[in-house]
Amino acid sequence: MELPEPNEAVIDRFRAALEQQGSGTGGWWQRQLDLCLMGVMATFGWEKALGDEGELAWWEAAAAASHQASTSRSRDSR
Repeated sequence: MELPEPNEAVIDRFRAALEQQGSGTGGWWQRQLDLCLMGVMATFGWEKALGDEGELAWWEAAAAASHQASTSRSRDSR
């Protein structure tokens, strides 16, 4: 299912809504977002591959960047 606005806009709006409700996102947001993006791609990647090429490209890039960030944080914490 394609959203009526860019994925980045949805992510930004969701984070802003959390912040408005008093949930500070500074310490955990990026790590949680990275894990969620990788999880969605692992679960629904096949569906993205059958749909719009632009949508698949966005998810591939997001999952790859999330994996890279997650791996870097893992190395940095050692």
